[in-house]
Amino acid sequence: MDNRLIMKNWRSCILVPLLLVCTLATAQNSAPTQLDSAVVVAGHSGQNRGNVFVFSPIKAAKSITAIGEPDVIRHITSMPGVSQGVEGTLGLFVRGANGGSNRIEFNGVPLSSYSHLLGLFSAVNPATSGESIFRSGGVGADHGDFSSSVIEIAPRAGLRQGSVKQVSVSPYMIGGYLSKPIKDGTRALQIGARVSPFPLLGNFALDKFVNDSKDDEFKQNLSGRVADLTILLDGFKSEKSKTDFMLYASDDYFQWGGTISKYSFRWWTWNAKAGWAYQLSDKTDIYSKAYYSRSCSWQKSDTFYDGASTLYMENSESELNVSSKATVRLRDGFLVYGGAELSYKRFRPANSRIYNEGDENSHYISSLGRTALSAFASAEYTVPGVIESSLGIRPTLALCKRKIRANFDFHAKADVFFNRDLGAEAVVDRMVQYHHVLEGLPVGWSVDIRIPSYADFPEEITNQGYLGLFYKYRNIHTSFGGYYRRFNNLVSYITSSNVFLVSTDSWDKELCLGKGSSAGLEYSITISGKKYDASLSYTLSRTDREFPEINGGRRFLFKYDRPHILNIQGSYRLGRHHIFNAALSYSSGNLVSLPESAYPGVQPPFWNQRLHSEESLTSLYLMKNREEFNGKNGFRLKDYTRIDISYTYEKKSANKTNSLTVSVFNVLNQHNPILIYNKRSVWTQVSILPIMPSIRWSIEF
Repeated sequence: MDNRLIMKNWRSCILVPLLLVCTLATAQNSAPTQLDSAVVVAGHSGQNRGNVFVFSPIKAAKSITAIGEPDVIRHITSMPGVSQGVEGTLGLFVRGANGGSNRIEFNGVPLSSYSHLLGLFSAVNPATSGESIFRSGGVGADHGDFSSSVIEIAPRAGLRQGSVKQVSVSPYMIGGYLSKPIKDGTRALQIGARVSPFPLLGNFALDKFVNDSKDDEFKQNLSGRVADLTILLDGFKSEKSKTDFMLYASDDYFQWGGTISKYSFRWWTWNAKAGWAYQLSDKTDIYSKAYYSRSCSWQKSDTFYDGASTLYMENSESELNVSSKATVRLRDGFLVYGGAELSYKRFRPANSRIYNEGDENSHYISSLGRTALSAFASAEYTVPGVIESSLGIRPTLALCKRKIRANFDFHAKADVFFNRDLGAEAVVDRMVQYHHVLEGLPVGWSVDIRIPSYADFPEEITNQGYLGLFYKYRNIHTSFGGYYRRFNNLVSYITSSNVFLVSTDSWDKELCLGKGSSAGLEYSITISGKKYDASLSYTLSRTDREFPEINGGRRFLFKYDRPHILNIQGSYRLGRHHIFNAALSYSSGNLVSLPESAYPGVQPPFWNQRLHSEESLTSLYLMKNREEFNGKNGFRLKDYTRIDISYTYEKKSANKTNSLTVSVFNVLNQHNPILIYNKRSVWTQVSILPIMPSIRWSIEF
């Protein structure tokens, strides 16, 4: 099949549904989610000093989202040091690192696929979520296989809350939640499920507004499903023993097209976990867990003109993991923990097939296995009001392709208090990731290819230093600091066309190794009161990359280098029932590569004797002329600006809470560009998310 046709099909397969979602979207904000009574964190706690941020679902629900579900992962984009990918999606670039370098955990299990609807909102059900912790530095040694940040999402505490039921309805997701004590209250069962009516609504909109004026041959159809399921079971076997079990699954499938062509894609994941906690003594606790996870994504393009042809590509990853951790409190203020973790991962990256009029051209890559054995140890020392410190190390042996590689993580963190309210924080981290994510589109959904690290592509390493101040005065928490990161063994495609495997037979033939760096200043402040709370975060940074095979070996700015990122959020409660929220998001524009000039090439004989359709004329121009670009990521698009507002009516009774939320995402209808291109001397801007009003209702009883 012609490479240009493959590229055209795959761009349509990915961009057309994404644009359709965004065009038809009428997103809504989330109503406040009820929280377990034991969790009281609403803004910055004592831990929020520059590298560790703790927040609850109630706090996350105040972030006005593009689709509307309360989204704990989306809330991360409002924090210092975080650059967003495509507008409204879940591509998270923390302190200059790649989006695939974060470790996102739910109930202690990492999620390889964590988004719904092309990355517009996360696949973690907010009804089953409790406290969340975002760590961009000072990470504990019990976490490994990442090189940027850790996001820990704890489940709701079912044993503490008794019997709870919840129902929520919006244009994009219908959800239900049940928490019920069993066996005389010694165990608790939680079930959360969501399903999206969007495929039905999208197809209805197509029939009503698009297909009605077209012939049958050119009509388009949309079908699919979006759903997730979470089951949690925890309880006490005895006064000193507790068990917890989890089953989690999410599934997204879409098919778009008609009689001429069809595009379909799917990404799904499921996890099963069992954990056991045991109190060995008053000073010693042991926690062991085992989990199995599997995720898969595939994309398919079918064309039915000029002979039937199909392009299919699939990626999958599975992991079996066993770990144990012992925590010992030696004396007041002094704590140590240590343990071991054994992980076996199997990767199957980018298996593709091309069918052309009955002939099959298959490219199959046998799966790659990677076994990693890690030991970890950490010590924490605290003198209240004087110092809080931790020191940890995590050596790892990784086996892949019959060769063993050894490396280690290192984490050191110290908070020194000058007085009751003012202190300084210093952090040093060495983070090692034993797999690579060959990123496709930075939208937070699984078009990315994952491969294990081995001799040809060694493990990705990030070295980081941070120094800052934090201050607390009554209900005001603020922090200011600077960081520097150095990245080694970064992996990139040499040319962007190989995201779709159209130039070579395998991903490993078009990859290159490089390095990068990022430096920045971060500032954050939160103010909390009985009726109001507000937060502001600002980041000033610069991030670059260097690859021998890209940009002539010259250093260039990272695509999501944004010198300025500003986020402001505010919430005010008027009376008992009325809640108003507003948010401002501002950042420097994306970087793109653009042609600066063009010159004609030498034309072969009879070059112009071809069909003169618009597509053919464009192809002829590109083939006859040579364009000279301004260097890798040499042009910055205009700044990004967005204002969101929402209003919630909340009515509480003794055992029931009703909430109705109306919101407007991008209330000024700002057309923020994600790219621009030149066609026949006319520059055109492409934007994704327009003004998007929404509504959501929920009840908990």
